[in-house]
Amino acid sequence: MRQRWTAVAGAVLLVAGLVVVAATAAGRCAAGGDPGPIAGAGSGADATSARQLTAEAESAAVATLAAAGIPATPRWGLWSGVRGEDGTALPEITDVAVAGDRVVTAQLGDDDRRLLAGYAVADGTPLWSAALPRGRYEPALLLTGGPAPDDGGPAPADGAAPAPADGAGPATADGAGSAPGDGAGAGAGDGAGAGAGGGAGAAQDGGAGPAPGSGAGPAPGSSAGPASAAGGGSVLVLGGGAVSAFDPASGELRWCVPVSGDARVSMLDTPHGALVAEQDADRSRLRLLDPATGEQHWSRDYRVHDGGVAPVVAEDVVAVYAAGDDGSGVHAFRLGTGEPAWSLTDELPQPFGAAGGVLLVRSRTGLHGVVPGSGAPRWSSDRFAPQLGPGAGFRAPQRPGDPALLLQPSAAGGVTAFDPATGAVRWELPGALLRPSVPHGVARADTAGDRLLLQGARTGLVAVDPGTGRILGGAADTSPLITAAGTAVVTGPLRTTVLSPAG
Repeated sequence: MRQRWTAVAGAVLLVAGLVVVAATAAGRCAAGGDPGPIAGAGSGADATSARQLTAEAESAAVATLAAAGIPATPRWGLWSGVRGEDGTALPEITDVAVAGDRVVTAQLGDDDRRLLAGYAVADGTPLWSAALPRGRYEPALLLTGGPAPDDGGPAPADGAAPAPADGAGPATADGAGSAPGDGAGAGAGDGAGAGAGGGAGAAQDGGAGPAPGSGAGPAPGSSAGPASAAGGGSVLVLGGGAVSAFDPASGELRWCVPVSGDARVSMLDTPHGALVAEQDADRSRLRLLDPATGEQHWSRDYRVHDGGVAPVVAEDVVAVYAAGDDGSGVHAFRLGTGEPAWSLTDELPQPFGAAGGVLLVRSRTGLHGVVPGSGAPRWSSDRFAPQLGPGAGFRAPQRPGDPALLLQPSAAGGVTAFDPATGAVRWELPGALLRPSVPHGVARADTAGDRLLLQGARTGLVAVDPGTGRILGGAADTSPLITAAGTAVVTGPLRTTVLSPAG
């Protein structure tokens, strides 16, 4: 009889344990549903004050683009972090992305309430809204299914935030995701690189990490110009212990998968699907998911060497900084199957970025370009060694003929432009020339028309000619700016303004 009761008790405990696990998983994927009030066009101020505040916000937004030499006309705006017309507290906008004919925003409401909302890009009409998993984090956004950049999206500096919405590479952070201000997902570590197709990342609930902000986060490997989710893509949101996918047209929750709460997590858009990397000392893994359904195509475990170095997608491989039987270094896996492709372990190399058909690798001896498919060397240069210290970031070209960039987000940091196919330096801008407008270094870079916009983590902007590095304009008091085809979005205090740039 004692044995029988023991067996029954064991079975009860097993069932209870499964119920708890299932409930926990469901809770971590608690996205979708009615989020409550969202940021809107009206505020609780009287008509005269509202007009005055709107005019001031629009003037500041126009001035931000004017500092880059870009005339612009305001279209519409959203109040956030204030009282609405009915007295209800409006959430604060923490991230913005442009997805086709939609502007998608991440917002923070009362009691750490997180939500996602879509607006018509033409006139700001609210189209949909959805709740995100609760938790103390800043969601990182990634738009999938849009036109893929040539070999990889821009990546912000490590330690600076990603810019998911701006087509940047993956970003990761310990315990926190992107926050408003630098336009990218939070990044940590020594060399976050850009991933093809763009990426974003964030650490899960619990710690503190860099804050991104204006353009769906530059996350290591991220936050440059906004991506487009046209053509059936998804808006992926990382945060609250899960990756959640939403339809950018309707806001419908398509799928949700839990991720490790202890890992640094990165999301990358690839030609094969959405790649989710969870990097943890105990267990790291790569998963390739269908962005429309969440179906897992493959999964690959590995031993990470430094979780602060984000994975990089280059052509048909993903490169990680991992420990293997032949030593620590760059280990590449085939995107189509997840099978190992090759590894490089001499001089402790780390993946750094991808552009021009080349995977960029940093090591103790400098910067190197290798063939993505085989790992064979293309070029090596010790010329970049001084610029590859902690915090250095990489940004891939967004247009044919533009240079790749090394970004140094520090008070003494500057920008070095080079040809990713050969390693030849095109031009350099030392920190002394940038500091009047960007006093704490360049955290992200975006292409707007015929110019390159170098932006600080939260304020400051310098516009340069991408071909020569000649400074075309700048200002220290600008708000975070993102641009997409025919649209610019400036995230200022209390109000986010959407504008039409001239030309």
